[in-house]
Amino acid sequence: MTSSSGSDPTAAVWSRPGVWPGEGGWVYIPTASNGTSASGSSGNLQVYQYGVSGTARRRCPLQGTSKEAFGFHPAPPVITSEGTTPGTALVWLIWAPNGTGVGAQLRAYNPVPDHGEPILRWSAPMAPPPSSRRPTSARAVSTSAHATVMCLRSARR
Repeated sequence: MTSSSGSDPTAAVWSRPGVWPGEGGWVYIPTASNGTSASGSSGNLQVYQYGVSGTARRRCPLQGTSKEAFGFHPAPPVITSEGTTPGTALVWLIWAPNGTGVGAQLRAYNPVPDHGEPILRWSAPMAPPPSSRRPTSARAVSTSAHATVMCLRSARR
């Protein structure tokens, strides 16, 4: 992937990306470390936008990087939306300040970064998650007009 924002898009990735095809197409990657280090420590949420250059070449430039570090806890993001309707998507991630998971939060971000940074819309504390767990063990019900979380509870198994 190529960078258009000056950030290093070569950070170690020990997770799967999240993808949303709306508003041109976006890819969300939680990294495990900054720069070219292969060891997990802390990384960032990187946001790439799919596109086609003027010469019809496919591109996926880096459009945003979180300023806040994501502790090494690489759970892949989950995107919810009303199809590809603009303004309806949220990027859900499990964020942790360190590798232990203590202090973890379930977070929701806007799908399109603003001024090179993902915008946090909502967060709530949670118990330390197991490593690499996707945020799918909860059900969130929201209004589409304001993307306000009205109900968040554990899913029954």
